[in-house]
Amino acid sequence: MQLLPETELPRPDRPTIAVADLAGITAAKLRFEVFDVNPEAKYQGKQVLLNGQSLGEVPANRGNRAAWQEQILDVPAEQLGGLSLANTLAFTNAGGDCYKVRGMALAVQRADGLWVTTDFADRVLCSVSGWLYAEGEFFAADRSAEVELSLPGP
Repeated sequence: MQLLPETELPRPDRPTIAVADLAGITAAKLRFEVFDVNPEAKYQGKQVLLNGQSLGEVPANRGNRAAWQEQILDVPAEQLGGLSLANTLAFTNAGGDCYKVRGMALAVQRADGLWVTTDFADRVLCSVSGWLYAEGEFFAADRSAEVELSLPGP
């Protein structure tokens, strides 16, 4: 017995960006969630890498570390020219910190002011195995696997 028929909801039209428009990007933001990122000095140096370039340190959790917290990083203006339709994101570890990330997405602002957003990556990247909260894909040699964040083209 089937209670409800299977349905597919059409995806609403969303802004896209053409390769020719990449040079006109005026801003970009990277969004992800962190879990248990330790701010202590011995764990400093963990990096967020977009297309192989550092955006800075992985932001530490505030308050309760053992909870998912959203982080949004501005991509520096000098790195906007390195963005493409297919971008890669990776995280590094330092000091053996046990942490994980999920919900990664990239948004860019076109020259006309519209924001174009990638889909959210549904992966969980975990810095170490054998940890109480370990899950997902584990880092190798203190670096996560790369996550592809593809901007929708026309």
